[in-house]
Amino acid sequence: MKKIIMVILLYANCALAYAGQCYLNAISEPVMHLADYYHSFAATSFKVFCDQSYAIKFSSQNLRSSDGSSYVSNGTYRLKTRMNISGPVRNQWNVPLSQSGNSKDSKYVIAVRLEEQPSIRTPVGIYSDVIYVNLLF
Repeated sequence: MKKIIMVILLYANCALAYAGQCYLNAISEPVMHLADYYHSFAATSFKVFCDQSYAIKFSSQNLRSSDGSSYVSNGTYRLKTRMNISGPVRNQWNVPLSQSGNSKDSKYVIAVRLEEQPSIRTPVGIYSDVIYVNLLF
């Protein structure tokens, strides 16, 4: 009877030893607002805590290329933007970027810049894009 209990306890300890944690927190700006002029700029930062190796993927609803070229749109009209990632990864969009478990508390910054001059002919409206951050672990 004691051998069965020992095996069960050892199995439970092994399961606890492999349980990992990954989460995103400390988001500075959940919504970024660009001003209505050429090269206006907005940014947000966040931290990822992970006690194991992981990959992080940055994407956007209106992403045009892996270098962060995108746009904001009011549905029918578009204004070009450029997005940039800084932190422990290179500026590459829509590609899983591997991170080792050694960087337990990593800070990332996403910056967006308006690359097109709004003119008097630019329709009034709410222009938007959605940025996605996926953690794969």
